[in-house]
Order: sequence, then C-alpha cells, then structure tokens
Amino acid sequence: MDRRISKNRNTKKRGSILVEIILSLWIVLLFIAIPIEATNLLQRNLQFEQNVQDEISLLQLKRILLLSYDIHVEKDYLTFIYEERECILSLINQKLILQPGTYILLIDIDAISFSTNNNMIFISFEREGKKKQYAIAKGIFE
Repeated sequence: MDRRISKNRNTKKRGSILVEIILSLWIVLLFIAIPIEATNLLQRNLQFEQNVQDEISLLQLKRILLLSYDIHVEKDYLTFIYEERECILSLINQKLILQPGTYILLIDIDAISFSTNNNMIFISFEREGKKKQYAIAKGIFE
C-alpha cells in the first residue's frame, strides 16, 4: 500500500512540474512580446515626430525667407540677405544648415535641391528613399 501512495505522489509531482514549466514558458513568451510591440510603436511615433519637426523647420525657413531680400536660387543652395547678413542655405553632412553660424533646419537628408516655378521657390529633399517637395518662398528673386 505504501508503494501505491508513493507512486501516486510521484505521478502528481511530475504532472505539477509539467504544468509549472508550461506556465513559466507562457509568462516568458508574454514578456518577450511586450517589448517587441513597444519597439514597433516607438518607431512609428518617432517617424511621426520627424515629419512634425520637418514642418516646423520649414515654417521657420519660410519666415526667414519672408524677411529676406536679394534671394539667389542655385540647384543645391540658396543665398540671401537676412538681418543685413549674407546667408547661405545648403546641405552639409546630411543636414540642411543655414550659415553664418550653424542653424540646423533638417537632419538625415540624403539629397537636396532648390528650384523656382511660377515665382515660387521650392525645396526638394530625399530622406531614406522618400522624396518630398515644399514651397518655401514666393516673390521676386533671381
């Protein structure tokens, strides 16, 4: 009789250990899935923030150009007079920079170009294979 009771206890232990292992694996898998989903959500949020930052920077650039004169448009840079200083807007080390100084307007830019059409100045840039174009100024320029 003692052997039967002992056998039943071992069987119950084996079964409970299996349940504990399965439960532990399930909890571990659950905790692995949470950071993966959080990372995906964070990447989407960062992309949205970069688009918003681009819009803010381009609005600041529009304001600067609105207050500027003697604007010259070249394919890969702009020159103009702003606050009685000659300024250059160009791509340096994947950043759109306003000089003199180092006023960074856009970051992680692969290519940039400026163009004119119907008395408007356009900026076109490429980032991560995506091309974007914005009107940044209107008026008299060369």
